[in-house]
Amino acid sequence: MNFKRFISRKFLLWYHKLTAIISVIVYGLPTNRMKVIGVTGTNGKTTTVNLIKAVLVKAGKKTGMISTVNYRIRNREWLNISKITTLGRLQLRKLLKQMLRAGCEYVVIEVSSHAIVQHRVWAINFDTCILTNLTHDHLDYHKDMEEYKKTKGQLFSDMIASRRKKRIPKTSILNTDSRSFDFFNGFKADKNYYYGLSPKAKIKAEDIKLSPSGTTLKAITPKGNISLNLKLVGEFNVYNTLAAIAFGLSENIPLKTIKSALEKFEGVPGRMEKIQEGQNFTVIVDYAHTPDAFFKIFKNLKRMTNKRIVSVFGATGERDTLKRSLLGEIAAQFSSYTFLTLEDPAWEDPIEIMNEIEEGLIKARKKLNIDYFKIVDRREAIRRALSCARPGDIVLLLAKGHEMVMVQEGKKIPWDDRQVAREELRRLLRLKKHAKR
Repeated sequence: MNFKRFISRKFLLWYHKLTAIISVIVYGLPTNRMKVIGVTGTNGKTTTVNLIKAVLVKAGKKTGMISTVNYRIRNREWLNISKITTLGRLQLRKLLKQMLRAGCEYVVIEVSSHAIVQHRVWAINFDTCILTNLTHDHLDYHKDMEEYKKTKGQLFSDMIASRRKKRIPKTSILNTDSRSFDFFNGFKADKNYYYGLSPKAKIKAEDIKLSPSGTTLKAITPKGNISLNLKLVGEFNVYNTLAAIAFGLSENIPLKTIKSALEKFEGVPGRMEKIQEGQNFTVIVDYAHTPDAFFKIFKNLKRMTNKRIVSVFGATGERDTLKRSLLGEIAAQFSSYTFLTLEDPAWEDPIEIMNEIEEGLIKARKKLNIDYFKIVDRREAIRRALSCARPGDIVLLLAKGHEMVMVQEGKKIPWDDRQVAREELRRLLRLKKHAKR
């Protein structure tokens, strides 16, 4: 880190702390009068937050929620169009104050590493902290994985510190299969819940059956076992489900109530969301944009089908460049065809971004314009991907997910992968119908 960047970051951190203090002066400490759950990790946070919300609502609890995709205050729920996982200090505190005034008993918050460093969650009194996993991401912001891990750990250590001050019991819920499990397990809370598929887990899943339409499993818990028929797709959602079960048990919510909530859960917009317009192949929109998320989604889909996978994705500009070739390499491993395109290039040259992703495809010995294609126009890339799909294939539109804008050259351009996919599918089906005449 050069000297100017060091000074700039120090100034920003001072500014963030000052703004956090001002937010407390303006809006007080609303979380001292509600039960607050923080969910952190690299992947799975949004779905886990929404699953926990579903469990709380089913249990009759007055619930608030803050996630990358959506917000909730009691019975009112709306989409987050800000592209920010955890709101800024003043916005967040204002929303929490609104939740308190609305009578919320519980608040579930998705917590990013940026939010922790930038004091966005400073003085928020967390009662439960949940770790989903920890994998390669945000290394444009954190100098390495060790710093990234310690930043996430700050959420847990701050929770423990607030217990000592106020003598309020705290709960830690950890994924035993995360490589960082031992580190996070060092922050001993009053109650510790362990979930996963490994023997160390106390809340685990057996008899897992995955399909493109959903997942079935048996959840093994210290308070009994339940069979679940979920609408969620993929093994990664088994982990998210187990985290929600662990939380439900930590709050003494009956297993019967937890089961009902999880089985009725329809999913989160832009997270493994299926787009259906009458086509004879599957189209899925997902927010996956890290190497770990890419590997998991491709691996899971490959386990579910013997048909081809066609993928469409790019990479965010002015962010972690180290992961770009990794994304290309993973896509090459599982995709029959890959279409490289825009994501959110910001001020960076889209061609340069695609070239860096391409390095991973070349490393996997894939051929340009045979195995993969570079198309700057994302709509055109989606159109081409849909056009080459055969019956039973899976077309995977990655990285944008629920987002409704694309950031390019300082402008926020209206964009929604789901809407574009629907429009292009309708167009494709019309063309096929006319061709048969």
